Amino acid sequence: MTEKKQELLFLGADLRLEHLITAEAHELCISVQTERSAAALTTADTRGIRLVLWDMDTVTLPDDLALPAELPIYGITAQRELASPPSPPLTKLWHRPLSVDRLRAELLRVVCAGQPAHAPDEGQPLAMYFESDALTLHIGENVFTLTEKEAAIMSLLLENRGKAVTKEALRAAIAEKEEAKESVSNKVEVYLCHLRRKLEQPLGLRLFATVRGQGYRLENSN
Repeated sequence: MTEKKQELLFLGADLRLEHLITAEAHELCISVQTERSAAALTTADTRGIRLVLWDMDTVTLPDDLALPAELPIYGITAQRELASPPSPPLTKLWHRPLSVDRLRAELLRVVCAGQPAHAPDEGQPLAMYFESDALTLHIGENVFTLTEKEAAIMSLLLENRGKAVTKEALRAAIAEKEEAKESVSNKVEVYLCHLRRKLEQPLGLRLFATVRGQGYRLENSN
């Protein structure tokens, strides 16, 4: 994870849903804390939490639980009609069966919140180019400033747009920017996480596709 803090708290005992959330955590650039019982949960436990995902079918929240009013709470349930208003009040209610892709997009929007950007027209490919001298990436009407290592990854992906780029090639691109030539074994994932946080959420798009057994591919560019 890019930051050693828990940004999403999942309250539930649905192991399948917990696995799906955890599996998506790296793509989301978040860390996940799971509580299968809310009995011992206190306000202090929510420090560093930006979103609570509450499985209402498997966990009952204690009546005296006082969560910060500004903390978004998303409920998940198979019930179509709730017998009584949930406490604490929900920011949003998801009904089972639910789309994991839609849930992922929503978590990305809330947890990885960044600066607003001009969203491209739906279905249209993105005009995208990189200015190496200024370390700036232009995506449509938007301009993003990158670090040297983010730029190294982005430049290589842009050169091979639409094609998978191996992790080894991306590691080599990062290594050229490493003064001490230190290990970069896991830094591809780290810097891609930075780029996802910086670019995907403001645009509301998924730009980086994982190609299983090969590497990564840049999407939505022309």
